[in-house]
Amino acid sequence: MVDDLTVEEAAAALGTTPQTVRTLLRKGELQGRKQPWGSRFVWIPSRKGVDDFLAENGRLDGRRRRRTGSVAGVGDGDTVGAITVATAVQAPPVGSADQPQELPLPAELPEAVGPISDGRRRPFFLRARGRAVVFLVVVGVPLLAVYVAAHFFTDALWFDELGQLDVFGRAIRAKAELYIIAGGLATFVVGANLAAAVTRTKIAWTRWPTAAVVVFSVVLGTYFASSASGHWRGFVLWRHRQEFGATDPLHGKDIGFFVFTLPFERVVAQYLLVLLAVAALASALVYWGRGAITLRPLRVAHEAQVHGAVLGAAFLLAVAWKLRLERYTLELGQGSSEGGYSFAGASYVDARVRSPGFAALAIFALLLAFACVALPRAARSYGRSPIVVVGALAALLCFGIVLVSAWLPALVQRYAVDPNPLLSERPFLAASISSTRKSLGLDQVDLQSYSPTGTFRPEDIPGIHERLARVTVWDSSLIQSRMRQLVTETPYYEPEEPTYDLIRVDGIVG
Repeated sequence: MVDDLTVEEAAAALGTTPQTVRTLLRKGELQGRKQPWGSRFVWIPSRKGVDDFLAENGRLDGRRRRRTGSVAGVGDGDTVGAITVATAVQAPPVGSADQPQELPLPAELPEAVGPISDGRRRPFFLRARGRAVVFLVVVGVPLLAVYVAAHFFTDALWFDELGQLDVFGRAIRAKAELYIIAGGLATFVVGANLAAAVTRTKIAWTRWPTAAVVVFSVVLGTYFASSASGHWRGFVLWRHRQEFGATDPLHGKDIGFFVFTLPFERVVAQYLLVLLAVAALASALVYWGRGAITLRPLRVAHEAQVHGAVLGAAFLLAVAWKLRLERYTLELGQGSSEGGYSFAGASYVDARVRSPGFAALAIFALLLAFACVALPRAARSYGRSPIVVVGALAALLCFGIVLVSAWLPALVQRYAVDPNPLLSERPFLAASISSTRKSLGLDQVDLQSYSPTGTFRPEDIPGIHERLARVTVWDSSLIQSRMRQLVTETPYYEPEEPTYDLIRVDGIVG
């Protein structure tokens, strides 16, 4: 249209930047209109709006627009002693031949007004933002460095005193690696899902949505990184994993898998489950805010369905991996003092019920993940029935996890094992005893029975008096009373069952 200008033409007429022109249009301080452009819109300033703005405010000449009749003193952040008296200026229309090059100022000014600015900007470090940046660099960075140094200085001194400073350095490197990997992955996953949700809901990528996505992703990434860095010991063991050369009797896995690999893989699986759940929740909030997801009535737009199906499939894959790892975790169970028949290792119920149940649930979770991928297309073709079916299958998976992990084992234990526990648990108890002996090195100990054959007659006592003088007199009641004086309960030792030891005193063994 003839009465329309481009943003660049309006910026040249007003003496400012195109970004400032768009801001003035968005705030309604400059007349214009919106024009669709693809999935977004652009601003079109009007010639009359530019003329009215110049008549009221004059040219900006690179400065921010000030209020009518305002006077900025020497302490302003952008100009020194700048004066804006817009009511005294009447600018001709844009494109007029007699447009003045300089704006006239009032003949008389108040005495309190300082010298008029010549348009030169103050140095960056003298402006408000510059002073803040200088303060952060000069004060904040050294304080942060001191805090970090104080946090590690004590531990470094202790390791250095032991002559193991290189061990401390390797631990710090492992923590840093895990922090960067976990934090970077969390930031990427959350940021990618938020960006997909923003794009699918047709939110314009202006300054604030971009800043919100970046800040939220970085904050969550920092949280996940801090939580993951606490598992650095498991990370180091996994990275330097070795084989023991012996296998477990239930799954045939090398013992090194249970020592080095399994603990860290369980942490990673839990990390992925929480990360995917947080990413799904953040994306759902974006869709809900844009109306793609409504609760009353319950409605989910196709874009949100596709996004949720991908996240749901990834979550189910992580659940399947977690269930697979739980099978191997059963062999790490320890006996409880409250359980009358419990012992270390897998029991009859673990081997016959929980382990095959977890394997079946892992396969079911994999199939359900593939069903989630096909859900959006099926929902568009056949209505809401596929969503109901997949929801029912997910509920069935949750019910199966509760059934396999708690209810069914309790029933089998009560009616199949407890009537004759020795018969049911004999092979698993033997495997537990054998593994315990091997782990403690007791399988190499030779056993020899000792049966004393010598006897003493009454007339032999005076002759062996010197030997009997070195025999320890063990008064268990006296020792137990003394031990109870030292501590609340008698720890470690039982005075009723003495443990003898040989020591040498003055050359005599006693």
